Amino acid sequence: MKWPAVIRKLHKWIGLIIGLQLLAWVLGGLVMTSLPIERVRGEHLRAAAPDVDWRQASYSPQQILQQYPGARLIKLSHRLGEPAYVLQHNQTVLLVSASSGQVYSPLTSTQAITLARAAFVGITAQPEANYVTEAPTEYRNKALPAWQVRMQDEENTHVYLDAQTGEITAMRTGTWRVFDFFWMLHVMDYSTRDDFNHPLVISAAAIALTAILSGFFMLYFVMRRRRHASTPIS
Repeated sequence: MKWPAVIRKLHKWIGLIIGLQLLAWVLGGLVMTSLPIERVRGEHLRAAAPDVDWRQASYSPQQILQQYPGARLIKLSHRLGEPAYVLQHNQTVLLVSASSGQVYSPLTSTQAITLARAAFVGITAQPEANYVTEAPTEYRNKALPAWQVRMQDEENTHVYLDAQTGEITAMRTGTWRVFDFFWMLHVMDYSTRDDFNHPLVISAAAIALTAILSGFFMLYFVMRRRRHASTPIS
């Protein structure tokens, strides 16, 4: 069998095998690059962070730490604009008011809804709060436990909050889910959607490369045949 025929048959079968994945790569790349990353992240629905007046603080970090021996200060924070401290105490993270010394942790469902509403600028119906101990796909690799507040808006937004501090840890919209779906197809990781070095995607890329190279070889043979056919006989 001649080489052109072998390569043509190889190209045909490789195309049948890898064609759908090539389509997924191209379509996914088009969709993901077309979606503004700020909209994917839900930044257009986030309210501006409130100004925190630390002159309201009645308790210094030292005074708060004296109440929790062995604790350490992680960072300065706030609760709806009121200054607060985030502490690490006995393997637990606490949010403590710098004005009253009150411990805000852990968050209740009512508090989670209040904080989600304050951080959200979209139009909502009746938000619902769910306590999350096992992360759904859209909240993978994030801190647990958390509160998931479903805002019941047009974009089906889910606001996630740290169950201890009330910090907004993620905002997931319909746009984000579309982006994530095509990302999954792009990296061919249908479980965690994070691994792009696994054997399946490497094999698919190698097969796609073979399809491209065989196409170039076919083009070379066709062009050479046409050049010979057009050469005048002397």
